Amino acid sequence: MLFRSASAYAKGAGLQLAWGRIFLCYGPGEDDRRLVPSVIRALLAGHEAEVSDGKQWRDLIHIDDLARAFVTLLDSPVTGAVNIASGEEVRLAEVIALIAAEVGRPELVRLGALPRREGDPPKLLATVSRLHEEVGFERQITLENGIRDTVAWWRERQQ
Repeated sequence: MLFRSASAYAKGAGLQLAWGRIFLCYGPGEDDRRLVPSVIRALLAGHEAEVSDGKQWRDLIHIDDLARAFVTLLDSPVTGAVNIASGEEVRLAEVIALIAAEVGRPELVRLGALPRREGDPPKLLATVSRLHEEVGFERQITLENGIRDTVAWWRERQQ
């Protein structure tokens, strides 16, 4: 509704509007109740990380790439809605395994210990063709490097 209202206002005012639709971002500074930081913090503390089965498919983008995508979008002539995501699908179990390997505590991960949240879609993936083809943005941070960076950030704060 906000997008529709902003689009109508922009049209009436003779303005152009670009609307970046953020998919799932992660990285330093993320709310510690979310998946990536909650798993990192538990494992760094030597506690079990209880998670769902991890079979959900997601599209994750590192916060630094997210910021670069917005800057690139704002510097472009593109208007309308543009999905901002990595364009790569990954199972959450793989994300959790990357975190566990980086922390060095894979034995503490408890896949399937928690039920999936009600209404949690099996796939949440973005189509990023406009972001790549029209805006000209390509992510720079791989999931592996982003997890490494995020674990290091949390490690510094837990010492």
